[in-house]
Amino acid sequence: MTMPNPTYPQYLMPYMQYPYQMPQQNQSTQNKQVQNAGFIMVRSEEEAYQYPVAAGNCVTFKVENEPIVIEKSMSFSQLDNPKIDRYRLVREEIIDPAPIEAVEVNIPDYDIRDELQAIRDELEGIKRKLYNNVKPSKKREGEDDE
Repeated sequence: MTMPNPTYPQYLMPYMQYPYQMPQQNQSTQNKQVQNAGFIMVRSEEEAYQYPVAAGNCVTFKVENEPIVIEKSMSFSQLDNPKIDRYRLVREEIIDPAPIEAVEVNIPDYDIRDELQAIRDELEGIKRKLYNNVKPSKKREGEDDE
């Protein structure tokens, strides 16, 4: 057991014992994604084909005065050839959606109020029968009707 050094506070001692220890770094591999640099206007297709693209990047070119878009991408390996895709822009007319037809809803002919009134009448009849079968109890002296 070593004696703590009186000139340094005790909370600094663990760091003092291992002064050359480097912090651990996370060594997990990250998925590399190709970065898109957006659109670049060029005068011709040849200019797009000769344009340098860095490894791991994708550049989209719009050829001036033509409906052509060229996408040039490089993988992360500098030894691979660039991948080039050529697209033709085509204008399409907007098609109006079919008009929505009115849907016919079948509403019952009867009124629910009539049914509710019939239920109320039946309930009142049941209450009358129940109260008529109950015999009134004799009142004790001194009790009032409530």
